[in-house]
Amino acid sequence: SFLDTNIWIGMTLFTLCSLSFGPLLALIMLEMDENDGFTAMKMVLVVTILTGFIGYGDFISFADSSLFAVLLFVSLIALLLFNFARFFIEISRATTKAAAIFGSFLFSLFLLYDFNYIKKQSGLSSSNNWETALDMAFILYLDIINLLLEILDAMSN
Repeated sequence: SFLDTNIWIGMTLFTLCSLSFGPLLALIMLEMDENDGFTAMKMVLVVTILTGFIGYGDFISFADSSLFAVLLFVSLIALLLFNFARFFIEISRATTKAAAIFGSFLFSLFLLYDFNYIKKQSGLSSSNNWETALDMAFILYLDIINLLLEILDAMSN
């Protein structure tokens, strides 16, 4: 991929992505109750820590299951299509809230899968480099940000 060609380009783009998301998140938090935003952040922290322990542990290998990966992919496509449909048709708040709860659950499962994938990759000497570390950090970052946005959507009125 493009980011694999130069680690400095990848790190710069990752930093710019993170910095540009900060003001957007601040705007979202200002639009809702501050206590809800703080509660959502605490929920994301707890979910991330729990999925890290479970995904990085030896309980079950999520990354080895092709069926689990396909289920995650199909669920993500369904969530994207639902959110795309929200632009064109009026959907009740209860349905939108249910979809946000489903999205929160889905991104929690993505965190499980990705933490387990990181554990699998950590034993391989071929994947012990900065490019792989950047890719994995960016994947986790996106999962955590999406989890936060889904939780905030579920908590909004």
